[in-house]
Amino acid sequence: MRFFPLTILVVSGLIYSCSEPSGIGSNFIQNGDLGVLYIDTISIKASTVFFDSVPTSTASRLLIGYHNDEDLGPLTCKAYFKLIPASSTNIEETNTRYSRISLVLKYDKYSYYDTSALQTFSVHRVTENMETETDGKLYSTSGFDYDPIPLGQIDFLPRPNKTDSLEIPISDELGKQLYDLVKIGSKSISNADDFQKLIRGLVVSPDSSIDGAILGFSTEAELRLYYMDFSGEETDEEYITFSVSGSSEGGFYFNSIKSDRSDTNLKDLKSTRYALNSALTDEKFYLQGGALGMRIEFPFINSILRDNGNLIISDAILEIRPIHKSDQFNAGLPEELSVNGVNEKNQVQYAYPMSIELVTNPYDRDTYYQLDVEQFIKQQLSIYELNGNALMITLPDAELSSSVTRLYAGDQKNQYEMIVKIHVVTVNDED
Repeated sequence: MRFFPLTILVVSGLIYSCSEPSGIGSNFIQNGDLGVLYIDTISIKASTVFFDSVPTSTASRLLIGYHNDEDLGPLTCKAYFKLIPASSTNIEETNTRYSRISLVLKYDKYSYYDTSALQTFSVHRVTENMETETDGKLYSTSGFDYDPIPLGQIDFLPRPNKTDSLEIPISDELGKQLYDLVKIGSKSISNADDFQKLIRGLVVSPDSSIDGAILGFSTEAELRLYYMDFSGEETDEEYITFSVSGSSEGGFYFNSIKSDRSDTNLKDLKSTRYALNSALTDEKFYLQGGALGMRIEFPFINSILRDNGNLIISDAILEIRPIHKSDQFNAGLPEELSVNGVNEKNQVQYAYPMSIELVTNPYDRDTYYQLDVEQFIKQQLSIYELNGNALMITLPDAELSSSVTRLYAGDQKNQYEMIVKIHVVTVNDED
């Protein structure tokens, strides 16, 4: 077996062996005497997919906020949670007095979009039983009815990079009710099931008239019942904590992440089973935590490489270029991306051990994600039946359910051009 440079006859055959009309295979660069060829004109089909079942009841943070994204439309994040009773609720009946009650949210340093705007959060009482789905989870599209009249509300400037907490004052009517129950040692306060009959759950909701940021908070939210203690030499303000906890203790939380795409190019995205081609979205496709993924196909790869059996792939690299937008402030690029192999219904078939590297060039400002797709292309070449297999690019699972980090990318016709670079070698057998 010997290697020879590719002749003009093979190049011609590559061009006409494929029915794709855009000149696939017309840009080959012969390299040296070993028959190594470089192809960068393979067609790529890029699409956006909506995820209607991202589980968020195991998210690493609570997400709250509202932002009208330039391309993706209005985005609203609400945090729902059940509370469990405090481990200790004993207070002296004669030497204490009710002080106040508040919900404490602890920043976890995540934020996305503009944090310079004054924001308003309100706390509402859930009015229906909060139960998980049959699989024990709740999702980004889940939600429960709640009282439109808030228990509490706060206007504030976000401080996500500080160690501060956001403390939202709650109605004294609820505070005094809980204080009186604590004083008499009521079972409604000490037993989880009884307590959740008293308070089915809470939801923290943003003001959707304010275009601000999506803020991240620790899942260790607390409802604090403050009281004055006169039993010592000095009067102290102390508190009892009703906390969010795991489902094994009767409490849980989840993030509702909902977008209104009705006035965007993504308005036809309805189900995970379907993808919206970038040709219908101004030659762009999108990714966002809790909502969107990128689907990538190489529809003509079989026609080019299988019909020219003397070609062997030596490497294949996909480059995806981010599009910079006018609302880029505090909307940085994802640091990590994940890849799965999916079928025509976008159901995950394989988790590919591919690394996605963000490449930056300080000289020409050409920033792109680099993905090794050799394994996927070779797998497709081994399947002779027509199929709808594709690569699905998303945020990693932890970020998919716990962030709204986004990525706008260009397809092959966009000025931020996506390309796949394939090196092949030619093989000639001699008797």
